[in-house]
Amino acid sequence: TQNMVALLQKVQDSTSNSIKMCAMLLGCSSAPWPGAMSTGANWCYGSTLGLIRTVSQELPRHKLHGLDVDVHLPDVSSPYALSSQLEDMETSLRHGVWLQAKLLHSKVTQSIPMAQLVPNPRGSLSSLAAQKLETGKASEGMALLQVMAVGLNFRDVLNVLGAYPGDPGPPGSDMSGVVTHLWESREADAHPTLEVGISVAGLAPGCLGTHAYTLCDLTVPIPRGTTFVEACTMVTVFVTVDLILCHAGHLPAFPHQPVLVHAAAGGIGLAACQVVQALGSSMCATAGSSLKRHLLRSLGVGHVVSSRSTEYADLGPRIADADSPGVGLVLNSLTSSGMVGASLSS
Repeated sequence: TQNMVALLQKVQDSTSNSIKMCAMLLGCSSAPWPGAMSTGANWCYGSTLGLIRTVSQELPRHKLHGLDVDVHLPDVSSPYALSSQLEDMETSLRHGVWLQAKLLHSKVTQSIPMAQLVPNPRGSLSSLAAQKLETGKASEGMALLQVMAVGLNFRDVLNVLGAYPGDPGPPGSDMSGVVTHLWESREADAHPTLEVGISVAGLAPGCLGTHAYTLCDLTVPIPRGTTFVEACTMVTVFVTVDLILCHAGHLPAFPHQPVLVHAAAGGIGLAACQVVQALGSSMCATAGSSLKRHLLRSLGVGHVVSSRSTEYADLGPRIADADSPGVGLVLNSLTSSGMVGASLSS
């Protein structure tokens, strides 16, 4: 397994050409063969098989195969000859018989190649059902993505429950996945960073499913070292924080003004903490429970008080210094009586 890891580390994901790699294992799977007395498995090589499954998800453009053999290999067989016959990711060879793991179609449900979850009808989370994804609706400047992870927002819950005002469209927006098809724009170099096979994150309405259509302008490549799960949680919250603090609040131009973030233990609040700290600004915050306030203090927020009272109105004098007389910017989500006024007085 260590040798295979070292070899895979030399394979660059940016390689334009697809490569084929095969790992030969000895009796790893419990695949039986005709006349076998035992189906025991040699799990010493189990980690290698797990590595193949994992890497095939991380490097979808390359072909990785695991060939599980026994001691009864054909006399004339060579590793190259055997590997050239491989099509599936996992194959076993027992007494000269080729065995492949297959998922059989259920007698109850039918597989849908490209599907999405939709509420039918709205009103309950249990009403979500899979339906075939509509094809043929793509146009210039769009991409088809294979969904790898989805970030759920409270808006999606309200959507399914039928409590969202107006027509919210299909549930799902924040996602990460792999580009499977591109409809090029007529403008030259409109999306130079996008190509089939790369991992992206962005907004794709109706992404609760296997695939989703979206505009290329709403996606960005995932940085190296970032997982699909991490990437899908960043889209809406960080875009919101950037618009509020950096564009509307002009925080980068005035980094010395302290920032008050309400409900800072939520998605928007945690993103705001990271942005404020990255810009070198001082920050104070509110949170509802003692556990949430402890979390914020562990993340380096110096002044944290309860969001269930107007105690935060006194934070301004605590953090006042020569550069700022008090809080200069408030990211507010509290609307109860007196709370907006208390935020402004801080």
